[in-house]
Amino acid sequence: MINRIIIVVVITLVSLSFVKGQEYVRLMNDQSSNFYDVQKSFYKYWEGKPYEKGKGWKQFKRWEYFMEPRVYPSGKIINPSMAYEEYQKFKTLYNSQKGQAHDKNANWTPLGPDSWNSIGWNPGIGRINAVTVDPNNSNNVVAGTKTGLF
Repeated sequence: MINRIIIVVVITLVSLSFVKGQEYVRLMNDQSSNFYDVQKSFYKYWEGKPYEKGKGWKQFKRWEYFMEPRVYPSGKIINPSMAYEEYQKFKTLYNSQKGQAHDKNANWTPLGPDSWNSIGWNPGIGRINAVTVDPNNSNNVVAGTKTGLF
């Protein structure tokens, strides 16, 4: 019985040693990999091969589409847990400052319109597309909305 188990294990290990996976798949899962190296490996693997359904082409292209805007210019892949860690820091800071007095003496002046009902339709209240500080007067902050009414 033990001899059969040993034979099965040896045959399995020998079989697996001959199976070579795609290098780009290994690189995709390696956090220290460079995005552009993974890309090169993928295109090198698929060079001259026709597209075959179920062989990983579409999965890689989805990964590539998602990751490309999220890597450093050098190709270094951003740690996926970084956003979560930053959120935890923010949450801790926010909770530590909760209930503290804030400067209520700020002198904000809304420029209007002061009632969107007079317009007759909702001009996009609550959606700000751009915020900038006036370069000529740092006391003025300008917010741009979809309709430009605020």
